[in-house]
Amino acid sequence: MADETVRLIETLAAEARPVRRLRPPALRAALWLGTVGALIALAIWLFSDLTLSLQRLQNARLDWEMAGMLLTGILAEVLARLLYRSGGGESFVVRREYNAN
Repeated sequence: MADETVRLIETLAAEARPVRRLRPPALRAALWLGTVGALIALAIWLFSDLTLSLQRLQNARLDWEMAGMLLTGILAEVLARLLYRSGGGESFVVRREYNAN
């Protein structure tokens, strides 16, 4: 079975091509958030009562709550992409080593 594994690795290595590098995590997050934001804005424009929404948006507390939710979502998206990118994100992960003794 070891010979089969070695042959498989050699075959894959012989046919392998370089992969394209991913864009920076912040750029990918911005593109994703922009796309989703545009779709949500379109849905709101098509299906909501805009005059009632504008009246509700004059409440300062609601404005701060919505800004906080938006900022939380943006930061979560950017940090998730930083954390899970290939070869990165180790600085965000807390590693604990448990001693078996």
